[in-house]
Amino acid sequence: MKNLKNSITIMTLLFFISLTFNAQNFITGSIANWTNGEVPLLFSDYISREKITMGNIASDGNMTIPLEANFLSNFKIAAEKAKEKAPQGWEMKFNTIESTFGSGEKGIIYENAASILIGLPDLEATSEDGTAQFGYIYCTSNPELANWLYNYGQSDIAKGYYLRWFFAEDTASVKGSISIPVYTGNDDENYTDTTFYDLEIQKGWNMIKYNITETFTTQTGKTVLTKMEVTKIDEIPADAMWLVL
Repeated sequence: MKNLKNSITIMTLLFFISLTFNAQNFITGSIANWTNGEVPLLFSDYISREKITMGNIASDGNMTIPLEANFLSNFKIAAEKAKEKAPQGWEMKFNTIESTFGSGEKGIIYENAASILIGLPDLEATSEDGTAQFGYIYCTSNPELANWLYNYGQSDIAKGYYLRWFFAEDTASVKGSISIPVYTGNDDENYTDTTFYDLEIQKGWNMIKYNITETFTTQTGKTVLTKMEVTKIDEIPADAMWLVL
Protein backbone atom coordinates (compact mmCIF):
# COMPACT_ATOMS: atom_id res chain seq x y z
CA MET A 1 0.00 0.00 0.00
CA LYS A 2 1.28 3.43 -0.85
CA ASN A 3 2.55 5.37 2.13
CA LEU A 4 1.40 8.97 1.69
CA LYS A 5 3.04 10.08 4.96
CA ASN A 6 6.67 9.76 3.90
CA SER A 7 8.62 12.74 5.20
CA ILE A 8 10.61 12.90 1.99
CA THR A 9 9.26 11.94 -1.43
CA ILE A 10 11.91 10.89 -3.90
CA MET A 11 11.10 11.00 -7.58
CA THR A 12 13.37 9.31 -10.09
CA LEU A 13 12.80 10.13 -13.73
CA LEU A 14 13.17 7.02 -15.85
CA PHE A 15 13.45 7.86 -19.51
CA PHE A 16 12.76 4.88 -21.76
CA ILE A 17 14.69 4.53 -25.00
CA SER A 18 13.15 2.45 -27.79
CA LEU A 19 10.01 1.89 -25.71
CA THR A 20 7.57 -0.53 -27.31
CA PHE A 21 4.12 -1.93 -26.54
CA ASN A 22 2.71 -5.16 -27.94
CA ALA A 23 -1.03 -5.43 -27.25
CA GLN A 24 -0.88 -9.14 -26.37
CA ASN A 25 2.70 -9.69 -25.17
CA PHE A 26 4.55 -7.18 -23.03
CA ILE A 27 5.73 -3.65 -22.40
CA THR A 28 9.48 -3.22 -22.70
CA GLY A 29 11.86 -0.34 -22.32
CA SER A 30 15.42 0.69 -21.57
CA ILE A 31 15.82 2.93 -18.52
CA ALA A 32 18.53 5.58 -18.67
CA ASN A 33 20.91 5.92 -15.72
CA TRP A 34 19.43 3.02 -13.76
CA THR A 35 21.75 2.25 -10.80
CA ASN A 36 19.62 0.12 -8.46
CA GLY A 37 20.50 -3.28 -9.90
CA GLU A 38 18.00 -5.94 -10.86
CA VAL A 39 14.65 -5.44 -9.14
CA PRO A 40 11.19 -6.99 -9.48
CA LEU A 41 8.02 -5.02 -10.16
CA LEU A 42 5.38 -6.04 -7.63
CA PHE A 43 1.72 -5.39 -6.96
CA SER A 44 -0.41 -6.06 -3.89
CA ASP A 45 -3.12 -8.61 -4.65
CA TYR A 46 -6.10 -7.41 -2.61
CA ILE A 47 -7.71 -10.85 -2.95
CA SER A 48 -4.86 -13.02 -1.62
CA ARG A 49 -3.18 -10.18 0.36
CA GLU A 50 0.12 -11.22 -1.20
CA LYS A 51 2.83 -9.38 -3.13
CA ILE A 52 2.96 -10.74 -6.67
CA THR A 53 5.74 -10.19 -9.20
CA MET A 54 4.63 -8.79 -12.56
CA GLY A 55 7.74 -7.82 -14.47
CA ASN A 56 11.21 -6.60 -13.59
CA ILE A 57 13.93 -4.05 -14.22
CA ALA A 58 17.27 -5.64 -15.10
CA SER A 59 20.61 -4.34 -13.80
CA ASP A 60 21.33 -2.78 -17.21
CA GLY A 61 18.08 -0.80 -17.05
CA ASN A 62 16.01 -2.93 -19.42
CA MET A 63 12.44 -3.34 -18.19
CA THR A 64 9.83 -5.95 -19.07
CA ILE A 65 6.18 -6.12 -18.02
CA PRO A 66 4.44 -9.23 -19.39
CA LEU A 67 0.85 -8.74 -20.54
CA GLU A 68 -0.64 -12.21 -20.27
CA ALA A 69 -3.32 -13.24 -22.75
CA ASN A 70 -5.14 -15.14 -19.95
CA PHE A 71 -4.98 -12.22 -17.47
CA LEU A 72 -8.76 -12.04 -16.98
CA SER A 73 -9.29 -15.79 -16.61
CA ASN A 74 -6.54 -15.96 -13.98
CA PHE A 75 -8.13 -13.03 -12.16
CA LYS A 76 -11.49 -14.84 -12.09
CA ILE A 77 -9.85 -18.02 -10.76
CA ALA A 78 -8.22 -16.03 -7.95
CA ALA A 79 -11.60 -14.44 -7.15
CA GLU A 80 -13.25 -17.85 -6.87
CA LYS A 81 -10.53 -19.08 -4.51
CA ALA A 82 -10.94 -15.99 -2.37
CA LYS A 83 -14.68 -16.56 -2.24
CA GLU A 84 -14.13 -19.94 -0.56
CA LYS A 85 -12.70 -18.20 2.53
CA ALA A 86 -14.81 -15.05 2.36
CA PRO A 87 -17.70 -14.24 4.74
CA GLN A 88 -21.13 -15.54 3.76
CA GLY A 89 -22.75 -13.35 1.14
CA TRP A 90 -19.44 -11.92 -0.11
CA GLU A 91 -19.41 -11.37 -3.85
CA MET A 92 -16.74 -10.22 -6.25
CA LYS A 93 -17.92 -7.39 -8.49
CA PHE A 94 -15.82 -6.79 -11.57
CA ASN A 95 -15.29 -3.38 -13.16
CA THR A 96 -16.94 -2.94 -16.53
CA ILE A 97 -16.58 -0.66 -19.53
CA GLU A 98 -19.43 1.46 -18.16
CA SER A 99 -18.20 1.67 -14.56
CA THR A 100 -14.67 2.57 -15.68
CA PHE A 101 -15.53 5.15 -18.34
CA GLY A 102 -18.34 7.58 -17.57
CA SER A 103 -20.31 5.49 -15.04
CA GLY A 104 -23.37 5.48 -17.30
CA GLU A 105 -23.89 9.24 -17.17
CA LYS A 106 -26.05 11.00 -19.75
CA GLY A 107 -24.06 12.14 -22.76
CA ILE A 108 -22.16 8.85 -23.09
CA ILE A 109 -23.02 6.25 -25.74
CA TYR A 110 -21.82 2.69 -25.08
CA GLU A 111 -21.51 -0.50 -27.02
CA ASN A 112 -21.09 -3.61 -24.85
CA ALA A 113 -21.13 -1.51 -21.68
CA ALA A 114 -21.31 -4.55 -19.37
CA SER A 115 -18.09 -6.11 -20.70
CA ILE A 116 -15.60 -6.75 -17.88
CA LEU A 117 -12.55 -4.48 -17.83
CA ILE A 118 -9.56 -5.07 -15.53
CA GLY A 119 -6.75 -2.50 -15.21
CA LEU A 120 -3.06 -3.28 -14.95
CA PRO A 121 -2.34 -2.90 -11.21
CA ASP A 122 -0.03 -0.27 -9.73
CA LEU A 123 3.49 -1.73 -9.92
CA GLU A 124 6.17 -1.00 -7.34
CA ALA A 125 9.92 -1.32 -7.91
CA THR A 126 11.56 -2.95 -4.88
CA SER A 127 14.81 -4.68 -4.00
CA GLU A 128 14.93 -8.47 -4.35
CA ASP A 129 14.89 -8.94 -0.57
CA GLY A 130 12.07 -6.42 -0.12
CA THR A 131 14.08 -4.15 2.18
CA ALA A 132 14.17 -1.18 -0.24
CA GLN A 133 11.18 0.35 -1.99
CA PHE A 134 12.13 2.59 -4.91
CA GLY A 135 8.57 3.65 -5.72
CA TYR A 136 5.58 3.10 -7.99
CA ILE A 137 5.96 3.46 -11.74
CA TYR A 138 3.94 5.89 -13.85
CA CYS A 139 3.97 6.65 -17.56
CA THR A 140 3.26 10.32 -18.24
CA SER A 141 4.37 13.41 -20.16
CA ASN A 142 4.58 15.54 -17.00
CA PRO A 143 6.12 14.65 -13.60
CA GLU A 144 3.43 16.71 -11.85
CA LEU A 145 0.82 14.25 -13.12
CA ALA A 146 2.70 11.35 -11.54
CA ASN A 147 2.57 13.19 -8.22
CA TRP A 148 -1.17 13.83 -8.72
CA LEU A 149 -1.78 10.12 -9.38
CA TYR A 150 0.37 9.06 -6.44
CA ASN A 151 -1.67 11.28 -4.14
CA TYR A 152 -5.00 9.96 -5.43
CA GLY A 153 -5.85 13.21 -7.18
CA GLN A 154 -5.53 15.31 -4.02
CA SER A 155 -2.49 17.35 -5.12
CA ASP A 156 -2.35 19.97 -7.88
CA ILE A 157 -2.93 18.68 -11.39
CA ALA A 158 -1.12 19.90 -14.52
CA LYS A 159 -1.58 19.76 -18.29
CA GLY A 160 -0.22 16.71 -20.05
CA TYR A 161 -1.17 13.05 -20.29
CA TYR A 162 -0.73 9.74 -18.52
CA LEU A 163 -1.18 6.18 -19.79
CA ARG A 164 -2.92 3.14 -18.34
CA TRP A 165 -3.38 -0.42 -19.58
CA PHE A 166 -6.66 -2.38 -19.38
CA PHE A 167 -7.68 -5.93 -20.26
CA ALA A 168 -11.14 -6.11 -21.87
CA GLU A 169 -13.35 -9.17 -21.88
CA ASP A 170 -14.74 -8.24 -25.31
CA THR A 171 -14.83 -5.45 -27.88
CA ALA A 172 -16.66 -2.28 -26.82
CA SER A 173 -16.89 1.44 -27.49
CA VAL A 174 -17.40 4.61 -25.47
CA LYS A 175 -18.31 7.91 -27.13
CA GLY A 176 -19.43 11.29 -25.81
CA SER A 177 -18.72 13.67 -22.96
CA ILE A 178 -19.68 14.49 -19.37
CA SER A 179 -19.69 17.99 -17.87
CA ILE A 180 -20.04 18.36 -14.10
CA PRO A 181 -20.31 21.74 -12.34
CA VAL A 182 -18.06 21.93 -9.28
CA TYR A 183 -18.14 24.50 -6.48
CA THR A 184 -14.83 25.08 -4.71
CA GLY A 185 -16.27 26.24 -1.38
CA ASN A 186 -14.75 29.68 -1.88
CA ASP A 187 -17.90 31.82 -1.91
CA ASP A 188 -19.64 31.24 -5.26
CA GLU A 189 -16.46 30.22 -7.12
CA ASN A 190 -17.07 27.29 -9.45
CA TYR A 191 -15.82 25.58 -12.59
CA THR A 192 -16.93 22.84 -14.99
CA ASP A 193 -15.16 19.46 -15.05
CA THR A 194 -15.54 17.99 -18.57
CA THR A 195 -14.35 14.59 -19.80
CA PHE A 196 -14.47 13.56 -23.46
CA TYR A 197 -14.48 9.87 -24.43
CA ASP A 198 -13.55 8.46 -27.84
CA LEU A 199 -12.75 4.80 -27.25
CA GLU A 200 -12.81 1.74 -29.49
CA ILE A 201 -11.86 -1.07 -27.11
CA GLN A 202 -10.49 -4.33 -28.44
CA LYS A 203 -10.71 -7.72 -26.76
CA GLY A 204 -7.56 -8.22 -24.68
CA TRP A 205 -5.08 -5.50 -23.75
CA ASN A 206 -5.69 -1.81 -24.50
CA MET A 207 -3.51 1.25 -23.91
CA ILE A 208 -5.55 4.25 -22.78
CA LYS A 209 -4.36 7.86 -22.89
CA TYR A 210 -5.76 10.40 -20.41
CA ASN A 211 -4.93 13.83 -21.82
CA ILE A 212 -5.46 16.84 -19.52
CA THR A 213 -5.97 19.83 -21.82
CA GLU A 214 -7.31 22.51 -19.45
CA THR A 215 -6.94 23.30 -15.74
CA PHE A 216 -8.31 25.90 -13.32
CA THR A 217 -6.58 27.57 -10.38
CA THR A 218 -8.89 28.38 -7.48
CA GLN A 219 -8.78 31.41 -5.20
CA THR A 220 -6.82 29.35 -2.68
CA GLY A 221 -4.19 28.46 -5.29
CA LYS A 222 -5.15 24.83 -5.92
CA THR A 223 -4.98 23.70 -9.57
CA VAL A 224 -7.78 21.36 -10.62
CA LEU A 225 -8.86 19.47 -13.73
CA THR A 226 -11.36 21.12 -16.08
CA LYS A 227 -10.95 19.25 -19.39
CA MET A 228 -9.67 15.75 -20.14
CA GLU A 229 -9.74 13.62 -23.30
CA VAL A 230 -9.74 9.82 -22.95
CA THR A 231 -8.69 7.83 -26.04
CA LYS A 232 -7.26 4.44 -26.96
CA ILE A 233 -3.85 4.56 -28.62
CA ASP A 234 -1.64 1.90 -30.18
CA GLU A 235 1.84 3.30 -29.56
CA ILE A 236 3.45 5.02 -26.61
CA PRO A 237 4.11 8.66 -27.60
CA ALA A 238 7.73 9.68 -28.19
CA ASP A 239 7.65 12.24 -25.36
CA ALA A 240 6.37 9.77 -22.73
CA MET A 241 8.41 9.41 -19.54
CA TRP A 242 8.38 6.67 -16.94
CA LEU A 243 8.72 7.88 -13.38
CA VAL A 244 9.17 6.17 -10.04
CA LEU A 245 7.48 7.95 -7.16
